[in-house]
Amino acid sequence: MNEHPSSVVRPPSSGHGIGQPVRRKEDLRLVTGSGRYGDDFVLPRMAHAAFVRSPHAHARIHAIAKEAALALGYISAEDFDKFVVPVNMTHP
Repeated sequence: MNEHPSSVVRPPSSGHGIGQPVRRKEDLRLVTGSGRYGDDFVLPRMAHAAFVRSPHAHARIHAIAKEAALALGYISAEDFDKFVVPVNMTHP
């Protein structure tokens, strides 16, 4: 049975891209420690954020202690009011 060459399924090693390693430009820079990441940059007035996941599934936030947050010194009252937006904390 002679099949037309275009109908023959070629194995991935035939050099058509599928299953072949891909040479990336950034590899050498990253594996040699020369890569730059978001944490490597320092900009004027740059702020940092940390997110903490609740240990309680489906927990509800009933209040945020603004005074306690301000006492830590990581956020100003102006930024607190700008970024901690009050929401309707009632649950249907």
